[in-house]
Amino acid sequence: GGLSLYEILQDFTLDPTFAGLKEYKAYLSNNSIRLSLLVEAAIPKRKEYDAYEDGISHNIFVKAPSGGEDDFVGQGQATDSVYPDFLNPKTQTWWTKQLNSL
Repeated sequence: GGLSLYEILQDFTLDPTFAGLKEYKAYLSNNSIRLSLLVEAAIPKRKEYDAYEDGISHNIFVKAPSGGEDDFVGQGQATDSVYPDFLNPKTQTWWTKQLNSL
Protein backbone atom coordinates (compact mmCIF):
# COMPACT_ATOMS: atom_id res chain seq x y z
CA GLY A 1 0.00 0.00 0.00
CA GLY A 2 0.79 3.62 -0.45
CA LEU A 3 0.67 6.46 2.01
CA SER A 4 -2.49 7.35 3.90
CA LEU A 5 -3.98 10.81 3.43
CA TYR A 6 -2.64 11.60 6.90
CA GLU A 7 0.91 10.83 5.73
CA ILE A 8 0.50 12.54 2.35
CA LEU A 9 -0.14 15.84 4.13
CA GLN A 10 3.26 15.69 5.85
CA ASP A 11 6.43 17.19 4.38
CA PHE A 12 9.51 15.01 4.09
CA THR A 13 7.39 11.89 3.49
CA LEU A 14 7.69 9.71 0.40
CA ASP A 15 5.36 7.05 -0.90
CA PRO A 16 7.06 3.61 -0.98
CA THR A 17 6.83 3.90 -4.79
CA PHE A 18 9.78 6.32 -4.51
CA ALA A 19 11.96 4.02 -2.39
CA GLY A 20 14.80 4.33 -4.93
CA LEU A 21 14.78 8.14 -5.02
CA LYS A 22 18.46 8.52 -4.04
CA GLU A 23 19.54 6.10 -6.74
CA TYR A 24 17.28 7.82 -9.28
CA LYS A 25 18.74 11.21 -8.34
CA ALA A 26 22.25 9.81 -8.85
CA TYR A 27 21.23 8.41 -12.25
CA LEU A 28 19.81 11.78 -13.32
CA SER A 29 22.87 13.64 -12.02
CA ASN A 30 25.19 11.29 -13.92
CA ASN A 31 23.23 12.21 -17.06
CA SER A 32 23.42 15.99 -16.39
CA ILE A 33 19.76 16.19 -15.38
CA ARG A 34 18.77 18.04 -12.22
CA LEU A 35 15.97 16.91 -9.90
CA SER A 36 13.84 19.49 -8.12
CA LEU A 37 11.55 18.69 -5.21
CA LEU A 38 8.69 20.91 -4.14
CA VAL A 39 8.32 20.98 -0.37
CA GLU A 40 5.57 22.92 1.38
CA ALA A 41 7.05 25.05 4.16
CA ALA A 42 3.98 24.54 6.39
CA ILE A 43 4.79 21.80 8.90
CA PRO A 44 1.70 20.00 10.23
CA LYS A 45 1.35 20.50 13.98
CA ARG A 46 1.21 16.82 14.97
CA LYS A 47 2.99 15.56 18.05
CA GLU A 48 3.77 12.18 16.45
CA TYR A 49 5.29 13.78 13.32
CA ASP A 50 9.11 13.62 13.52
CA ALA A 51 9.78 16.85 11.55
CA TYR A 52 7.44 18.76 13.88
CA GLU A 53 8.90 17.27 17.06
CA ASP A 54 12.47 17.88 15.88
CA GLY A 55 11.60 21.48 14.98
CA ILE A 56 10.06 22.02 18.41
CA SER A 57 13.18 20.65 20.11
CA HIS A 58 15.36 23.08 18.11
CA ASN A 59 12.96 26.01 18.62
CA ILE A 60 13.02 26.95 14.91
CA PHE A 61 9.39 27.83 14.17
CA VAL A 62 8.06 31.37 13.61
CA LYS A 63 6.73 32.80 16.87
CA ALA A 64 3.24 34.23 17.36
CA PRO A 65 3.00 38.04 17.16
CA SER A 66 2.23 38.21 20.89
CA GLY A 67 5.99 38.19 21.48
CA GLY A 68 5.97 35.11 23.71
CA GLU A 69 7.38 31.66 23.16
CA ASP A 70 4.25 30.33 21.43
CA ASP A 71 4.66 29.27 17.82
CA PHE A 72 2.54 30.96 15.17
CA VAL A 73 -0.10 28.49 13.97
CA GLY A 74 -1.74 28.84 10.57
CA GLN A 75 -3.54 26.66 8.05
CA GLY A 76 -1.46 24.54 5.69
CA GLN A 77 -2.53 21.42 3.80
CA ALA A 78 -5.94 21.51 5.54
CA THR A 79 -4.52 21.25 9.05
CA ASP A 80 -3.01 23.45 11.77
CA SER A 81 0.60 24.08 10.81
CA VAL A 82 3.72 25.87 12.00
CA TYR A 83 6.32 27.53 9.81
CA PRO A 84 10.13 27.35 9.89
CA ASP A 85 11.78 30.66 10.75
CA PHE A 86 14.35 30.87 7.96
CA LEU A 87 15.90 33.94 9.62
CA ASN A 88 16.94 31.70 12.53
CA PRO A 89 20.44 30.32 11.80
CA LYS A 90 19.47 26.90 13.27
CA THR A 91 16.67 26.51 10.74
CA GLN A 92 18.91 25.82 7.73
CA THR A 93 20.57 22.91 9.56
CA TRP A 94 17.15 21.56 10.58
CA TRP A 95 15.71 21.98 7.05
CA THR A 96 18.74 20.27 5.46
CA LYS A 97 18.44 17.37 7.91
CA GLN A 98 14.77 16.93 6.98
CA LEU A 99 15.54 16.96 3.25
CA ASN A 100 18.39 14.49 3.71
CA SER A 101 15.95 12.12 5.44
CA LEU A 102 14.20 11.57 2.10
